Amino acid sequence: MDSVISSIKFFNLTVRDAFLLEDARELAAVIFSDWNKADLKLTQCTEGITNKLVKCKNTKTGETVLIRAYGKRSEYIINRESEIYNTICLSEMGLAQKVYGRYKNGLVYGYSEGRTFDSCFMGKEPLKNLVPKYLAKWHKADIPGDKTPSLFFTLRKWLAQLPETYADKEKNEFYLANFDKKRIGEEIEFVEGIVNRINPPVLFCHNDLLSGNILLNEAKGQITFIDFEYGSYNYRGYDIANHFCEFAGFECEYSRYPTEEEQKEWLRIYLGEFYGVGAEKVEEAELDKVIFEVDVFSLASSLYWGLWSLLQAFLSDLEFDYMSYGKLRFERYFSEKKRIEHGP
Repeated sequence: MDSVISSIKFFNLTVRDAFLLEDARELAAVIFSDWNKADLKLTQCTEGITNKLVKCKNTKTGETVLIRAYGKRSEYIINRESEIYNTICLSEMGLAQKVYGRYKNGLVYGYSEGRTFDSCFMGKEPLKNLVPKYLAKWHKADIPGDKTPSLFFTLRKWLAQLPETYADKEKNEFYLANFDKKRIGEEIEFVEGIVNRINPPVLFCHNDLLSGNILLNEAKGQITFIDFEYGSYNYRGYDIANHFCEFAGFECEYSRYPTEEEQKEWLRIYLGEFYGVGAEKVEEAELDKVIFEVDVFSLASSLYWGLWSLLQAFLSDLEFDYMSYGKLRFERYFSEKKRIEHGP
């Protein structure tokens, strides 16, 4: 891994939050020494809730790159070395843009043409056909290195980092009234017990397929996945279930979560592409098996992002109500757990 990462040039510069566009301009001019700063048009992308992202376009050449400044203390949540390594490997496979440089608190990499879209369109044409096909290609990626699934290691790591109290009084009162570290640990064990019994496939996963990380190029009828900071080897069912959970968006509108029939339609396309047999040849028994996987990992998804939210509320300085979002995800977890245990 070290040799792959060191192949990307490091620049001893920092992009500061208070001078985001100014510092990004200076950085771009250093990395691309033939670029004139006066030719650069910079725009902050505001969709993310972990990092700060700047689109940098050279108006003279037409070239565009993205400059990502890591969120405050996000290294407690994200393994940045793994992110760089995975992005480089995916780039070599044609599944990610080229990485142009590293700097003290971020990355500079290529720009993918396309647009993001609201989460309410996730289950509609053309995305419901394009995403399963593209995810199947992603899941075939062979990234050299440790192939141990990351899910439960990450959950326990985050739980251990969770504070007992928060400095902000209002936030702390909300936390103490709604969350319990011991209970969260018990729920991690509960989900892990089910996963160990069903022994699902482990593949290279994106792990964060929300609407903002899927670009649609309408002219070409193609999609691209972006932002690989959570990418790792993980359970197949987690990546799929997590994507389905993201149909609900940050507002957690779970009426948009796909029905069993809609899941089967999506999974037929995915499995047909993954096995190279075509959607029409996917057997019903295989669909039922993956549907159960998705049910189990929908629990894991809510547990994962609920816990992530509590930790981000402690670490991040971005303007997002992590606490309230975490509460919504844990409410979804316990609701779905009851359904799985006792039926509808």
